Order: sequence, then C-alpha cells, then structure tokens
Amino acid sequence: MENQITELIRKDNGCSAHFRYSYQGHKVRVKLVTFNPKHRSTFLVHEIECKTRFEALTDILQYVKDRVRDEEKCYSVTWKMKENGLTPRTSKSSEQMSSIGKTKNNNTTQNKNNEDKDEHETTASDNIISISSQSNSKKGTDEYGLTTSHFYAQDIYQLLEKFFYDKNKDDYIIYKIQLNPNS
Repeated sequence: MENQITELIRKDNGCSAHFRYSYQGHKVRVKLVTFNPKHRSTFLVHEIECKTRFEALTDILQYVKDRVRDEEKCYSVTWKMKENGLTPRTSKSSEQMSSIGKTKNNNTTQNKNNEDKDEHETTASDNIISISSQSNSKKGTDEYGLTTSHFYAQDIYQLLEKFFYDKNKDDYIIYKIQLNPNS
C-alpha cells in the first residue's frame, strides 16, 4: 500500500513520499511526508493514528486519492529560506531593477495612509507585489528564491504545522498565504 501512495504522489507533483511510524501503546501513528526535489524541502501531508498499520495506510491511501477534501481548504504558501536573501539570482539590467523600484514606490505611496502598518511591513508587502509577477523557473523558485507550495489543511494553524514540520521556523520566511477557491 505504501507503493500505491508513493506512486500517486509522484504522479501528482513529482515529490517522493516517506512514511514515519511511531507506536503508542496499542496504536500506531503514521505521518506521510513528501520531499520535493525541486526545492529540497519536506512537508507533512497527513498524520493519522489507528489501531493497526494496515488501517492507517488504508486511511492515508483514501486521503491521497480523495481530491475533494470536504473538511479541508486548499492553500498556497509563497516562501523562501532566509539564507537565500532577497537578491535576484540572475543579474538584472538597471532598467528592469528601476521598473521594480517604480512599482515598489507606487505601492508605497498607495499604502502611505495606512497607519496600522509600520514601514517594514509596507516594504515587505510592496516587494511581494513586485516579485509575485515574476515567472517561476524550472527549479520551482523564481529569480528571488521565492517558492510557492500548495497544501490542504483544516485551518491556517494546521497549514503552518504542515509547512514547518521537521524544520527550524527561524530559517524560513513566509511572504504570502493564500486561501484558494474550491475546485
């Protein structure tokens, strides 16, 4: 059954699937974790506790097959590792950088009247507006090192739990979390 689950995930998004088992008394807890080779990150997909390993894998297989997860919402998370910095990976012409700066300045002017935001928040928000229009490369990240990953979760707390699974929270910056419409 592990092979079925692994193959479904590989066909869906090119990720490899890994199973982490722990036993607590007469129960088994199984965590399905994916590894994305494009940006070399792991994420928690689903976690379940059952009486037997077979029952847990059966439930996980059903979860992976079930495209319409009635109890969960679909989210997109735009993020990067802090050590990458916000400098472009490829060199930009001064005209391109100037155009990004102009977009940023226009957005700053629009947000200037918002007293609830401090200067740092406005700048980060403006950079996202400028950067989000950039296309993704084959590596799964854009030229600024931003990556967008997709999750199913019951709420934003579970989403963050899945995103930060087995990670140091201080190593990542989340620029945007978007709730996607149900498809």
